[in-house]
Amino acid sequence: MPTFARLAILLLLLALGGAGTRAQAAPEEPARAEPGEPDPALQEAINQAIEKGANWLRTEQAMNGAFGGVTKDGGTHHQIGTAALVGLALLAAGDQRGDAVVDKIHAYLKKKDELHGGAGSRATYDTGLLIMFLTAYWRGPQVED
Repeated sequence: MPTFARLAILLLLLALGGAGTRAQAAPEEPARAEPGEPDPALQEAINQAIEKGANWLRTEQAMNGAFGGVTKDGGTHHQIGTAALVGLALLAAGDQRGDAVVDKIHAYLKKKDELHGGAGSRATYDTGLLIMFLTAYWRGPQVED
């Protein structure tokens, strides 16, 4: 068979084979979430990660309500800030005033602040986080519009 005939047959076969693919509908794009709304599977993964983290924090609480602190120069510092930050995280994760762990943090912070908060001995870090925790603790759950 001459080369020209082979080329013509090849082009014909390619055209016929390509025609079948042109007739197929393009695959649909997956539905996209509205701007500002994560896709449901992503939101579920986020919620699970938050709950896992909150559960871990709850297991780390000491009997007196503390969560340790920052170890520096052989001493432990910022116990108020550390406990307040954990309390904020738990409140953000859905815990609220009346939950045992959060109430224990509140009692610990009150006692610790009475012992060390006077005469300007509380660090700015501790003071800021204490105020943030107390505001969230007493404000209560937020209601969405």
